[in-house]
Amino acid sequence: YQASCGNDPHSLHLMLTTNRKNTWMHLLEAVVPAALIAATDEIVGMRQALPPNYCSYMGIMHSDKVSDERRTQFFKRVKRLARQVAKSAPWDDAADQMAVQYMQRRLPLYGSGRSESDASASRNRANLGKVPKVDCTTRVRLADKDAARMSVEDQIVLYHILDNKKDRFAGLREQNKDDDQFWGEGEIEFDLDAADTLEALVRAFPDPLVLEGWTPEMLEVAQELVDRGIVQVV
Repeated sequence: YQASCGNDPHSLHLMLTTNRKNTWMHLLEAVVPAALIAATDEIVGMRQALPPNYCSYMGIMHSDKVSDERRTQFFKRVKRLARQVAKSAPWDDAADQMAVQYMQRRLPLYGSGRSESDASASRNRANLGKVPKVDCTTRVRLADKDAARMSVEDQIVLYHILDNKKDRFAGLREQNKDDDQFWGEGEIEFDLDAADTLEALVRAFPDPLVLEGWTPEMLEVAQELVDRGIVQVV
């Protein structure tokens, strides 16, 4: 990434990261709060009161009571509920959340040639008619296998890395996450009706996708992605 050096001479350095914030702990950290909420709605046992007088045999000062049957039953109940919580966990939602965070920390797409002003430049080219117009005979393909990912939230959100900046990588983004200029880039919102269209465009890679039989609404979605450079005409 491009570090901020102030008025000093430029600094050339290399940072190599592997599986940054990409461990099982991070996945569980994302899924557990939502899993607890879902399990509490679905499982009566999650809403039941704790055993009477559990404080008389649970806690650090009672931890040496290994033969106390009440402790044994307490742990059995906890393990049973934990298994039920795991079954209720929204694992796919958590995986999407992890994937989106990874995309937001990535450098721009290698070889895309996009610079700091390319996001607005691509929109200007679209407005000037310099971007190919798609129709039912057009063949398109995602710019890169990791260029975009669809997520279902209150509506459909397509996250992409085409507008990522070289000087806003990893910790720099996180340190400035309250600054609006560091967030909201690389996100396109669509109505829920666009889900199948976006899924087809993203999942087809590396094969080209012919838009034969697509409705005007579907072609409109494809055109927006072509305008932004996320999908390319091939």
